[in-house]
Amino acid sequence: KLLQCNEEQCQYEYRPDGNVEWANNYPCHLMELQWQTPPRTILLIKKPNSIDASQAFQQVANFLHGRNLTVMSEQAVLDEFPHLSFLVSIAGAGRQSDCAEDGEAN
Repeated sequence: KLLQCNEEQCQYEYRPDGNVEWANNYPCHLMELQWQTPPRTILLIKKPNSIDASQAFQQVANFLHGRNLTVMSEQAVLDEFPHLSFLVSIAGAGRQSDCAEDGEAN
């Protein structure tokens, strides 16, 4: 499990004994992230005012949604893609909300 990196080395937690060590033999620009459990929610950011980024965003969002991941993004992005009804706003409950106006569940 990766804990932190500086410009020269990275700190890892090695298993099974849980010891923490600095590893100089791993270049910090070549990192591989591993999760203990697969991610269920992804924050997807899009470059504003870019047709290429908009097309790529749609493809990536659909791909992630097809893998049963929750895709979150900024409200402006949700407004740009109203047909992607599965997107969830990072500013609030987003389109998948089952909450009432006062914040209580229905």
